[in-house]
Amino acid sequence: MEDFKCGYFMGNGLDVNIILGWVPDFVIVIADVLTTTDIHYWQSSACRAAASASRYGWITANAQGTDNLEINAIGEGIIDYNTSLPAAMVMSPIVGRGYVMKPITQYATSTIWVARSATIVGSVIRPTVRNGFLYECTTYLAATGTPEPTWPTTLGGTVTEAVSGNIFTCIEDRQVRGGGQGFTVQCLVVNDGEHAFFMAWRADDEKYMGDASDYGNIMSLA
Repeated sequence: MEDFKCGYFMGNGLDVNIILGWVPDFVIVIADVLTTTDIHYWQSSACRAAASASRYGWITANAQGTDNLEINAIGEGIIDYNTSLPAAMVMSPIVGRGYVMKPITQYATSTIWVARSATIVGSVIRPTVRNGFLYECTTYLAATGTPEPTWPTTLGGTVTEAVSGNIFTCIEDRQVRGGGQGFTVQCLVVNDGEHAFFMAWRADDEKYMGDASDYGNIMSLA
């Protein structure tokens, strides 16, 4: 039985790893839906077999009604993702649909955020001094992060950053380590703060069609 998943995500200024549990054979990402609509395609065998630039897939970035596909530049497309993934299992107050996996970053105490430690709602961070808890950004207002707040150690407790006004909620340090498989949407595909939709397929069956006319004759005799 084939695997199929669809969903949406928000660009965060970095490459976004979409974890499926398997490496897809075909991906469609509809991006820039707040402005012009770009459609990106990635097909595993064709992209891996082609030149280095085209392994990042293709994009329809043309006027409506045209049918030309352009090759994505390196760093501006989709690639397969198959690696280990340290992440937190979070019962998200934003999603509210059970546990989800979210990458963990360490709180940055500089005037400029490092590695987007908490610049979108739902980000999970660990304090610079571990205390047995993680903190999920539940209100985001600005990308600043100094000084580091005094972290609550009661589940559900909140703290507000003095400079930015960002609010963090105390959650369990339920960390998991395992293989992550899916695909990566690179940062130039979806702008920071924009939504994108995706569809991904993996087939578990391969059919050899041979010569089309001969195969058709065989089928007609069956």
